Amino acid sequence: MGYEGHARARYYVTDDDYRGPFGRDRDRILYSSAFRRLAGKTQVVAVGELGDFHTRMTHTLKVAQLGRRISQRLQQMAADQEIGRGSEFPAPDPELVEAACLAHDLGHPPFGHAGESALTEAVTEMYLQQRCADPDDPTEQERLAAHDFGGFEGNAQTFRLLTRLSARQPRHTQGLDLTRATLDATVKYPWVRGKQGKPARKWNAYPDDLPMLEWVREGGPSVAEGSPISLEAQIMDWCDDVTYACHDVEDFYRAGLIPLEQILAFLPRRPTNNVREEPPEAAGFLDFVERKWTGDGRAFDRDAALDALRAISHRVFLDSPYRGDRESKVAIHRATSALITFFVDSTSWTPPEVEPTEYQARLQIAPDARFQCDLLQELNWYYVIMRPALASQQYGQQTVVRELLSIYCENTDLRLWPDDRKEELEGTDQVRVATDHVASLTEPSALALYHRLTGVRIGSHAERVWRA
Repeated sequence: MGYEGHARARYYVTDDDYRGPFGRDRDRILYSSAFRRLAGKTQVVAVGELGDFHTRMTHTLKVAQLGRRISQRLQQMAADQEIGRGSEFPAPDPELVEAACLAHDLGHPPFGHAGESALTEAVTEMYLQQRCADPDDPTEQERLAAHDFGGFEGNAQTFRLLTRLSARQPRHTQGLDLTRATLDATVKYPWVRGKQGKPARKWNAYPDDLPMLEWVREGGPSVAEGSPISLEAQIMDWCDDVTYACHDVEDFYRAGLIPLEQILAFLPRRPTNNVREEPPEAAGFLDFVERKWTGDGRAFDRDAALDALRAISHRVFLDSPYRGDRESKVAIHRATSALITFFVDSTSWTPPEVEPTEYQARLQIAPDARFQCDLLQELNWYYVIMRPALASQQYGQQTVVRELLSIYCENTDLRLWPDDRKEELEGTDQVRVATDHVASLTEPSALALYHRLTGVRIGSHAERVWRA
């Protein structure tokens, strides 16, 4: 298809915009109310937690910056090596990738992955409760939950927000009116929830948003599980992983939760000593990763993992816990910078071989970089996410999400709904509208609304806790 045919919007297109179609898309996403709300949503720990922790917004901004830099690197590689010359599909456009990166987390609900899992379970349960004639018939349950409704999924909610819920043009247009290329670059799972057997773990559209997803993929691979994604979506996905691996680990090292100086405390290897010694702290961590990966059916090579940690130690020079002095700040900044540089330099790309279509272009990631990134992400799980302190906090957060969804699904008093949701109720199932509403809330708004609706703390009449 190439960029020329893919860079058109569904509704309004102006040819005199000096920014170009992808620059315009980037700005529309950046200026959307959904993007502003990311400042009030969890990355790993709750918004408002003491310390300089990343929120969804700061995480997203760094994903976008990394996406732009990798795209620029691949453009330079293409120029130097004449990759893709003569093809309709050039190297990835930095503004297109940046726009996709800015949009990639817009649909995430309050309280991070804890909120997402609670909403995923509760919304399907609520829908079946209202619609399933025979609650003991698993076939009927699956048909309703997957085919007719589609559950909840953060990526599908992002697509819905970009194409339906955001308000920018008159109502009949819906969404931010982005180009097909930008929308496609946000799609990592171009299918709806599985309809038979075990449903897909992730998906990118609900059944009522399927026509728009099919329009986005027009001229490319079909909307089906396992269908390939665009090069820009591949870059966005890698940048998300790298940012999570690097900046969140940095957060928790600063907070004293991840003892990087102990995990990476490798002694110089003597030529006569063939024993592969593991730092004691690294041994416990690798035990956890081995149990987790093998439990998921994933291969684990302990020697390769040890080599990966040793390679990381050659870039991350930390000999003490974070103290907050200038020396500590410089050390962790240098460590993060070195890791980011390594992960950026580990990327390359291959252009389409058969015909000029972006779906055949592949982002190449060096295997050692992929493995090291995976291990860094597991540090967050072992030292932070699995901690009882966070688990107890997430339990309370999930209670808030479930209760809010239940209240809005079961209550017919329209005075409880904000005006934009009342408009949505005119043509959409109430459970879906309630899901859209709860997913859009920031964490301070969700807590304030929960306290008010449950009578824990009434608040004041002037507060507009649900207004976006």
